[in-house]
Amino acid sequence: MKHLFEGIAMDKIVYKEIEAQLVKAINQNTATDQYFKDNQFELVGGIINTPLMPELTSELTLGGPTIPMVLVVNKKTKELKFFPLRALLPNLTMPGIDK
Repeated sequence: MKHLFEGIAMDKIVYKEIEAQLVKAINQNTATDQYFKDNQFELVGGIINTPLMPELTSELTLGGPTIPMVLVVNKKTKELKFFPLRALLPNLTMPGIDK
């Protein structure tokens, strides 16, 4: 099954191919947030799959549901923020999630 991103068929999501759209979405959605003032942020180059775990233990948990996210770093304060990929790009069809 092919997946679509703004009219482009995709079998997978490649970070470098959506990076410009991510920056644009962050700029549009955070215009009043001081954290993002004057483009003082940068994206950490990649997509992070954050696992959802029903409990926290000392054991390593593999598999299960995940939330694809991007990490943003404030260049001045070095503060980190995570954004769910779907929150920034709601029209993005995600491989393995959307059918």
